[in-house]
Amino acid sequence: MSSPSKSASSPTKSPTKSPLVPAAASKFTSREEKRAKVQASLDKISKLKTEQTQREKEYRALKAEQEKRERETQTALIAAKQKSDKQEFFEQMQKQKEEQEAKKPSSNSSSRTASVRLGMQLKGLTGALKGLRVTEVVSGGAAYRADIQVGDLIKAVDGKLVQTTEELGKLHVNFKVGQTAIFQTYRSGTTMPIPVNFVAADSAGH
Repeated sequence: MSSPSKSASSPTKSPTKSPLVPAAASKFTSREEKRAKVQASLDKISKLKTEQTQREKEYRALKAEQEKRERETQTALIAAKQKSDKQEFFEQMQKQKEEQEAKKPSSNSSSRTASVRLGMQLKGLTGALKGLRVTEVVSGGAAYRADIQVGDLIKAVDGKLVQTTEELGKLHVNFKVGQTAIFQTYRSGTTMPIPVNFVAADSAGH
């Protein structure tokens, strides 16, 4: 009796997948996830640093603006104090000047002294014709000898304008007996220089 034929092929086994492939893929995915998480953390840190830098920049700008305002305020305070001190200084100077003026002889006395030494009476004019109008000439006085006449308008003495008896008095105190001064005198539409020789007060006629 013959043995059964072995012609029928035995069933073929399907190839089995290696268990290493899924493990490697899983491991790769895990690495990618970790890398993504690390990158996300780095991006977050970078963003925080950028925001912090921006906040520090804004803080420095605010601080600089505050310091600028403080300097401007300080400068304004110093300027105000200097102005106040300057105003106070001028007020003190004005007060001292007024006190000194109060101690001086009255203008009438000054005018009388100048007129006596010149031998004439004067009146200040402030209109279109500014100067000192001669209202009286003393016979034998310096003005009389110089041929100054009533009605003449004295405009300047030795080149210095005079419009009040006080101004003439300030110039006159510097002249000495025997000295000559040039009086620019306006008469009948003409201005002429008249030399006046000063005489002693007791010889002026007053």
